[in-house]
Amino acid sequence: LGVLVPSRPTAEQLSWMNEMSGLTGTDYDRVFVQRLRAAHGVVLPLIAAVRVGTRNELVRQFAEEADQYVTRHLGY
Repeated sequence: LGVLVPSRPTAEQLSWMNEMSGLTGTDYDRVFVQRLRAAHGVVLPLIAAVRVGTRNELVRQFAEEADQYVTRHLGY
């Protein structure tokens, strides 16, 4: 489909990884869950925008699956 995918983490993702690399145990778990929820909060609206804004059925199906996956992941 000609979609470019990232080949490396964003600056924000790198800062999260740097922050978490020095943590262990419950401190690591707490920060990991906070960062994961924050990332999901950003990506869910993007997925919704793709779902309603595309005319490509393949892309729409992918966005629907992505929405289900991310929503389920949040529930865990």
